[in-house]
Amino acid sequence: MMKQVTAMLIGAGDRGANAYASYALNNPGTIKFTAVVERDEARRKHFQKIHNIPDDMAFANWNDAFAKGKLADAVLICTNESYHYEPTKLAMSQGYHILLEKPITQSPETC
Repeated sequence: MMKQVTAMLIGAGDRGANAYASYALNNPGTIKFTAVVERDEARRKHFQKIHNIPDDMAFANWNDAFAKGKLADAVLICTNESYHYEPTKLAMSQGYHILLEKPITQSPETC
């Protein structure tokens, strides 16, 4: 039996919450979201509710989440593309497995 993967979602908009994270709801036992980062409070609360995430694992910004240390096995970064670089850099430094939407960054210098 495979170990259930834990994940943090950064960006609980349509693509992050519905396209990617819905996999966890449709395939119980494979992946569980244990943390969420979403600046929009209504989206954050909705994601918390359907994935049973406690308040202390729900964040309005990724700096607060990463400040707590590694919270899961993997992170899905589903923010607006202009906000991909910083959370990806932080996730890499903490050893997360990363699912990152393209593009990695909008700048050749940061790529």
